[in-house]
Amino acid sequence: MAIVRTAGTPAAFVLNSCPSRAPEIEGAQEALAALGLPVSPWTIGERRAFFRAVITGRAVTEFAPDSLAAEEVEHLWDWIEEQINDD
Repeated sequence: MAIVRTAGTPAAFVLNSCPSRAPEIEGAQEALAALGLPVSPWTIGERRAFFRAVITGRAVTEFAPDSLAAEEVEHLWDWIEEQINDD
């Protein structure tokens, strides 16, 4: 947190590589929110499409545009854009 404050730039938490339907995700989001930074309501799941996209040198939205992985990234991007525009 000290690094974020020193940098003086906006920051947020995004949970990544989350297993499907893991009950710990909500608890982790609540714990991170207590630190005073925004926490994305969208998480990035632990999905094969991400790993396969990296191997091919592409983003998951290019590699598998109709996948759940791509959908997660698109929702996350929309949320980030909202955060930027609200500032």
